[in-house]
Amino acid sequence: MSQKTHPAALTLTLTLLLLLASCAEGDTGPSGDRLYLQNGCGSCHGATGAGGSLGPALKDMSRFWDRNSMSAFFEDPKATLRSDERLSKLSKTFSAGMPAFQYLTDDQAGRIADFVLSLK
Repeated sequence: MSQKTHPAALTLTLTLLLLLASCAEGDTGPSGDRLYLQNGCGSCHGATGAGGSLGPALKDMSRFWDRNSMSAFFEDPKATLRSDERLSKLSKTFSAGMPAFQYLTDDQAGRIADFVLSLK
């Protein structure tokens, strides 16, 4: 005896699957902390933003930055260093210069900035 699937049940099942798929990480993209690690930020700043010999600690950056200014810094750090005396002095105390991350989308840069700005 074969069972037939009721059209309403099939429609409900497909709708639920589509809703679940739209909530998956692939649709919204990786979180800021994951992007931070995937883009090598932890190599200089430490996995938790504690800093190291190559880059400064990233704790309490919300005192100096907001999401937009930090995202712009990721894209062109040299321009920011030229216009910010505090950062220019700080950059001279570390052996590695901040690389440009021009390949990041605005959303990705914003997610990383949100993560960094959340570090306390």
